[in-house]
Amino acid sequence: RVHYYVQPTLLRRFTAYRAELAAKYPGAGGKKYRDPIWVFHTTDNANVLSIMDNNFDLTRVGRSTRHGGKFGSGIYFSDFPNYSLQYGGQNKALLMCYVLPGKEFKCTRIDEGRAQKSGYDSHVYKSNDEGYGKELCIFNTNQTLPVFHIEFEEKAAEPQPAVGGSHQPRSAGTRGGHQQGSAGVGTPGHARGG
Repeated sequence: RVHYYVQPTLLRRFTAYRAELAAKYPGAGGKKYRDPIWVFHTTDNANVLSIMDNNFDLTRVGRSTRHGGKFGSGIYFSDFPNYSLQYGGQNKALLMCYVLPGKEFKCTRIDEGRAQKSGYDSHVYKSNDEGYGKELCIFNTNQTLPVFHIEFEEKAAEPQPAVGGSHQPRSAGTRGGHQQGSAGVGTPGHARGG
């Protein structure tokens, strides 16, 4: 299931920050710095309502990692949901957020707890030619707008036959005449970096 949230106060702050980026990076050349992108963040299910109502809490940075973040002391996102899902503990919740990365500093190595690089609005690690990054570190919560909470169930492994036993194939997981399965979450269509 997908839950849609837009908290009006957070939307106003996000819109105001976008206007700040427009003033900071004017003209056609600055468009790539002021346009929002869709990214993913994984957290514990217990944090979802607080994040959706109040945004991310920078005072919690580093509590789960004990090092303040590999590429900066901020909130981490990824263009790739599967990468994001590597984090978040046992009771994972996947959030899809609108983010204003601004001008990105491209990290080339781990620099735990690093402060925001002067002259940049975010840090990105392993950015490819299209501008997609495995990790995006945001230092200002006004750059983030949590929008979707994606609930999912992990598909149980198919039982394996006993050694020497026979195994009859089952139909493709039907229950009550409806097909069962897990829906994949794809990266939304958006251009990044220009």
